[in-house]
Amino acid sequence: MNGMSEYNFPEIAGYQIKRLLGSGGFGKSYLAYNDTLAMPCVIKQLSLARLQDWKSLELFEREAKILSQLDHPRIPRFIEFKTEIREEQEQVYLIQAYTPGASLQERVDQGQHFSETEILQMALETVRILLYLQELNPPLIHRDIKPGNLILNDMGEVHLIDFGAVGYQNPSQQGSSTIVGTFGYMAPEQFQGRATPGSDIYGLGATMLFALTHKAPHEFTSKGLRLDFRTELNVSTACLDLLEKMLEPDWEQRYLPLQLVRDLKALQAGQPLAIQQAEPLKKAGTPALAKIILAVLMLMSGLILLQNCLSRDATERLYQRQREVLEETYRAENDQLSPAQEQELKQKLDQVQ
Repeated sequence: MNGMSEYNFPEIAGYQIKRLLGSGGFGKSYLAYNDTLAMPCVIKQLSLARLQDWKSLELFEREAKILSQLDHPRIPRFIEFKTEIREEQEQVYLIQAYTPGASLQERVDQGQHFSETEILQMALETVRILLYLQELNPPLIHRDIKPGNLILNDMGEVHLIDFGAVGYQNPSQQGSSTIVGTFGYMAPEQFQGRATPGSDIYGLGATMLFALTHKAPHEFTSKGLRLDFRTELNVSTACLDLLEKMLEPDWEQRYLPLQLVRDLKALQAGQPLAIQQAEPLKKAGTPALAKIILAVLMLMSGLILLQNCLSRDATERLYQRQREVLEETYRAENDQLSPAQEQELKQKLDQVQ
């Protein structure tokens, strides 16, 4: 035997592989059946031979370690993490319980529409999962909240999957070279490699917006760094206000999980939001030039993340649009810039090319 079945599935002792669920650059995932536990499961396979660096393995091992410590009915149960040699190549497997249902992405792709009431309930169920992650020691941030990672079962209950981007919350973190997440659903601070509890809230807000409009976040126009969506939604004003605070570009003014739970419950009960609307981006005591440099770093990080998955023309178009947005935003919100600071802004943006 060469370790592969007639369907080119890996042969793993104790498991019957039923079908391929998906594949990516470094591995595949399968639907399987665990003979011992008599239950369906998902096997995520990582091929070390195809890795270009060890960061993917580090994230894979971190996902397994964290899943093994979680105990929540809306998060897939960890089964085991194992390594095997197949045809002289090392294969790593993460095995977890299968969550039946369809993702929110799949439901929308199939043409399903959701009411405001349904979306608010999905958001409440999701943020309660996020609150569970935040209450762990150390707290956890999922970092990849998006429609494809929310599974709805037959009763419409939300389950959160794919912890491949999960990370620990580090209060002293000032950013890192690792950027994880999905473009469009990533909060601005994630482009610096600095995720916060509010980063998951931003992803959830973008996911709610997608479910209500069937439009991905990048399809909306923007005002500065803010998505302009109010005229495209047929929901209550309170719901629009809640979405705006979830999608607030400034993470310090965005919802935290517990705050969002309270306002979602208030909205469901027809009561006014408990949290006041966020102030505009500009805050007293924040130097304009520091914001400019922060934006440039965010832009550079985003382009590094995207350069391997977009064509050259698409990358250049994205760069030009981001540049225009940053120039408009920071000139409008920092009208006190001196001529010298204006020149420094231009030089910083030119260096990105």
